[in-house]
Amino acid sequence: MISLRKIQVYEIDYFLHVLNDPETLYYMESDTAYEREDFYATINYPKVKWYVIMNTDVKQRIYRDPVGLFNTFIKDNKLFLGIIIDKPFRGKGYSRETFEFFLRECDKENLDTHLSCFTDNFAYKMYKKLGYKLTGESKIIRGRKHVWMKRKAKNS
Repeated sequence: MISLRKIQVYEIDYFLHVLNDPETLYYMESDTAYEREDFYATINYPKVKWYVIMNTDVKQRIYRDPVGLFNTFIKDNKLFLGIIIDKPFRGKGYSRETFEFFLRECDKENLDTHLSCFTDNFAYKMYKKLGYKLTGESKIIRGRKHVWMKRKAKNS
């Protein structure tokens, strides 16, 4: 099971490790690596929240390994979501579990969510299965198609 915890300043090395992985950068809209000097401003940017995704043993209330990062941000009055799973934990269901967890909360609040990704991103199919639909907005970045998607809140 996962839990989300607001990122802390002492987690700068983990943040940079996860975001600056070359494979991660390949799937990001901007492929520019994050610098240590930018960390504090990045995690405290207005209307943006960064979380560490924790592998959690709920019964024992033990927080095990961090498995990735999750962020939310408001742009043009829309709630956007982003996720990056640390390389050793990819393909183990953490991304899906994190999205399902967060989307349940959004559904309770009747909040639509948005995201953008490359169509060759392995998460693209997962987003579609979770109810995300193409908005029609897209552009070509570094020779690859980058699209915007929206998921309408499901009424509780």
